[in-house]
Amino acid sequence: MFAVLKIIPEEKSLLKRIKYFFSPPSPILERVNVKGAAPFYKLEIYEKQCGEGCCEVAKMLGLCSKAVILADGTDASKTGKLKIYKPAVLPNIMTINSAENYLENKEYDKAAFTLGIRDEKGAFSQYLEKFVNLAGEIRVFSKNEFAYKSVCEKIYEKYGLSVIVLTNEQGLSRCDMIISPENVFNRYFNNCILEKCSENRYNILKGEGISLPKYPESLLPVGVDKLTFASALYEACALKSLSELKYDKMNAVFENVFPFGCMC
Repeated sequence: MFAVLKIIPEEKSLLKRIKYFFSPPSPILERVNVKGAAPFYKLEIYEKQCGEGCCEVAKMLGLCSKAVILADGTDASKTGKLKIYKPAVLPNIMTINSAENYLENKEYDKAAFTLGIRDEKGAFSQYLEKFVNLAGEIRVFSKNEFAYKSVCEKIYEKYGLSVIVLTNEQGLSRCDMIISPENVFNRYFNNCILEKCSENRYNILKGEGISLPKYPESLLPVGVDKLTFASALYEACALKSLSELKYDKMNAVFENVFPFGCMC
């Protein structure tokens, strides 16, 4: 579960400040039920009611104080003991889905196409099968060969395709496209798609924009970022239907770059 928090700053009107001093409005805590998933909470509270380090907010939210989304206008510097929620998995899955969609709508010789997957920790091996019919050769760079062992065996038995698992990322340099869904400290491989534009040169594409299905959209609180909210529904409330989301578009953020061996 998670919580959406809106902290209302002190009123500028003197009359309202005097009124709220003698009769402060009560905080509004609302539970929002989610079909097929865990609920989340919304809390609207005046700044003076938050307590030192937002201790009163933490008491009201309980475990949800460890996964808090701030609505627009809420000052993050005043959230004290609360843990601000940050997307951890869904944006990466969306990159994989966007890569699949990109290839499905691209005209190319699939049999002659070499696809690369850069998944150093082996966290995304379950998505490999998505691409079996979209490339003639698949090469995977991972330091966790065990994560890919059973998946590769299944693909070979089911499709007759031998996936090449590499322990050196230089082996991806022959690929026509590389999917790199991990969050890494390398701007050329950080949750993106690399599309070859010339010999050993790639354009780096990153996802932008998100369109939510009708039901999750109806739950979106005012002033909350769509991607952050969708990620929280998926990761903290287990709304698994959101695993099919993709970005509205993929934009080139770097062009004609040589990404291998560059830790920029």
